Amino acid sequence: PVFVLQNRLESDENLPSALAQSVTLGTGQFCTNPGLIVICDPESKTNFGAALAKQVNELQLPPMVHASIQNQYDFQVESLKTNSALTALYFSAQCSAAIGVSTATNFLKHSMLAEEVFGPFTLVVECVSVEEMKTVATHLEGQLTATLLGNDKDQKDLEALLPWVQEKVGRILFEGVPTGVAVTQAMHHGGPYPATTDSRYTSVGTDAIYRWLRPVSYQDCPQKLLPAALQNENPLRLLRNVNGTLTTDVL
Repeated sequence: PVFVLQNRLESDENLPSALAQSVTLGTGQFCTNPGLIVICDPESKTNFGAALAKQVNELQLPPMVHASIQNQYDFQVESLKTNSALTALYFSAQCSAAIGVSTATNFLKHSMLAEEVFGPFTLVVECVSVEEMKTVATHLEGQLTATLLGNDKDQKDLEALLPWVQEKVGRILFEGVPTGVAVTQAMHHGGPYPATTDSRYTSVGTDAIYRWLRPVSYQDCPQKLLPAALQNENPLRLLRNVNGTLTTDVL
């Protein structure tokens, strides 16, 4: 999900274009595709859903990777046409992308709106306050990412929203879009269930190796049978935790 606070929403003219590109990247098949955009628009000034749809309508997308994926996407989007919980549903004239719009009240009442539509689709949820945004956040299942977009005037609202959002995700962005996943040591690409089965692990970055490891403890083991990393002579000169002290010393 992407959460956009009021002042950022009203002042950032580039936001619809940036999010349109992210929603449709790879024809919407990225696992961090922003399938939910939660906005704070108390007076309904921005008509953000229409602005986003206009940007999407200018894009042309390649086919999805398999016909079965496309068929499932088409089925889900078609079913939204008869969903009275939506206040608007926009379809691109250039490609298969679609944008739905709902109030937070309807989103909270209709659980199917929280279900993933895998493909170039996003749902814009209109909130009248930060408190309502918090409620939407608590309604969500575990996610890989959340993006919090605000400006200097939104600082207090960002502080209020952050504790509610961080309980649901593995990575929080404060600028940019979630579809960029850098392969770095600091990257965490995981999250609470059902985003991943174990939120402690990442599938991207150097720490991803830990998914394939498990701890083994050696008690009263002869030195010759110990792995080199555990031998008293410390032949690898590793920094080790010995009785609560980090050291490279020989024991």
